[in-house]
Amino acid sequence: MDKLEIVATAYDTENSCEYIKFNDKYKVTYRKTIDGIKNASSIVKIKGGYAIAEEDTNTGKLYLLDDNFNIKECIETGVKGIVYLNYNQKENILFGGGYTDGKIFVLKNWQLKVYSKSGENSSIHCIKYENNRFYVVNCGEDTLYIYNNKFEFCDKIAFPENSKPRHIIFNKNNAYVICENSNEVYLFDIEPKGLLKFVERYKTYDGAKESYASTLLIKNNRLYALNRGADLITSFVIQDDGKLMFDRQIPAYGEYPWEIKTLNDDFFIANKKSGEISIVDGNYSLVEKIKKQGVNNILTL
Repeated sequence: MDKLEIVATAYDTENSCEYIKFNDKYKVTYRKTIDGIKNASSIVKIKGGYAIAEEDTNTGKLYLLDDNFNIKECIETGVKGIVYLNYNQKENILFGGGYTDGKIFVLKNWQLKVYSKSGENSSIHCIKYENNRFYVVNCGEDTLYIYNNKFEFCDKIAFPENSKPRHIIFNKNNAYVICENSNEVYLFDIEPKGLLKFVERYKTYDGAKESYASTLLIKNNRLYALNRGADLITSFVIQDDGKLMFDRQIPAYGEYPWEIKTLNDDFFIANKKSGEISIVDGNYSLVEKIKKQGVNNILTL
């Protein structure tokens, strides 16, 4: 009996995007390459199927697939270096940014718009849509931009030079931003009109190894921060006021943890350099490893 299903993407590999099934012993029972896509960088579930971005194309290819992973349409967004997709189901908005050119695309009700909002050093990694606001994490400018739902400027938050903010995540009345080079998580309170007020910052790793923080996950009142190079996951307890209290450091069970997703009580960690998906249970013990060269993103189904 198949218990788990995931889709895994990877850069620079022949089988860039794969659909994988597991049984209740976490053994692979089925693998299928999703044909026609190279250098897949990100995948999200959307209305009527899935969306996958190709990272290295000058045309910014965005693939729309049906529920059986058949390609329905390929859209050339013109945005270079799309590394991260996001989707708002309520308003049917699919969006992402260019790590190479700093442009932003928004596909709302299947109508495409492209925006150029940032400076010449712009390098956009992550965009989220919350509180009727777009939160654009620009690691090239060390800045978080906030726009309204018409992409009109609302505010910007500057981070220390070369800290490289990478991802933002929301929880109740707070937002958390992880910075790649400084290995820090910044805590913000969400104010009226969706603006953010800085509260505090926390180290994700402060050891001797060269380390670059990658992404965040919130599960069961815990915030998890990945540290590439140190190859550790730092766990914090989220307190009632949103502040973080250090809990523990957990091995990534692989090299260069790039992404982490959860399904039921389990964690799926994409370890890019060692080319494997590590499955870890709720007690943080390794359950299984699945080989996947260059894995960088996982979607649990």
